[in-house]
Amino acid sequence: MKLRLATAEDKPFLYALWQEAFGDDEKTISLFFDRCYSPQNTLIAEQAETPVAALYLLDTELSSGESTYALSYVYAAATKKEARKNGAMTALLSFAKTLAEERGKDALYLVPASEALFHYYGKRGYQNAFLKETAVFTRAELEALATEAPRECPSTVEQYAKSEKAALEGCAYIRYPASILDLSLTFCEAFGTKIALYQNGYMHYDLEENRAEVTEFCVPAGQAKAFLGALLQIPAELYTLHAPKGVLETLGDVPITSTPVGMLLPLGERIKKENTGDAYLGITLG
Repeated sequence: MKLRLATAEDKPFLYALWQEAFGDDEKTISLFFDRCYSPQNTLIAEQAETPVAALYLLDTELSSGESTYALSYVYAAATKKEARKNGAMTALLSFAKTLAEERGKDALYLVPASEALFHYYGKRGYQNAFLKETAVFTRAELEALATEAPRECPSTVEQYAKSEKAALEGCAYIRYPASILDLSLTFCEAFGTKIALYQNGYMHYDLEENRAEVTEFCVPAGQAKAFLGALLQIPAELYTLHAPKGVLETLGDVPITSTPVGMLLPLGERIKKENTGDAYLGITLG
């Protein structure tokens, strides 16, 4: 098996593999390639001189107080159907680890799409990380707690970064470059997910009939109630909130479930001292 970085000639294969693995149309795939694709961060596995698998490394950072760690997000890992279970992805993940170490990265991380994949990546050294807490509220429960809604800010990449930093100050969280934030905003617009930005927080939400799925209720833990007025502007009767650790417990005595959103592979002793289990992941690009 040959492992290599991509070249310009690989784009047709990469588009076809993405479409086969994830079902997106060419327009959607192009959103990623136009904003975040780089051949030097695209890894390909070949069998019999034919490309069969690929993954992308997206450069990000883990911010924790005064400390910053260089990370690579292992994104859109996929293998052609006829080549699966032949070790291609295991080899690519090993290649990604070697490259990340050579490039001075502190860790790799990824977001498994299923429970089975958590097990798969766990067998390859990845650890559960990036806890997200979830609770369900009725509209009446939120109305009893709500205060005046904060003013919404323009939905720009620059404001998104500022809102995230203000909401998570003092917490460990993934800090994304402008290219990835831009792609996230574009994906949200394309797939109908709404984003509301505020000076010190933000929300992502999807509305279906009378239910609101607030996939990112990213606000400062001590100010969570101040954002309930903004939540009530979403016309729903039931609200499922997903938030950083410690936010939802300030909203009353409600059942809270905690689940890891992603997995992380530490590459050095320095990052092993961080509590990456409680770090906030935020966007995942689908």
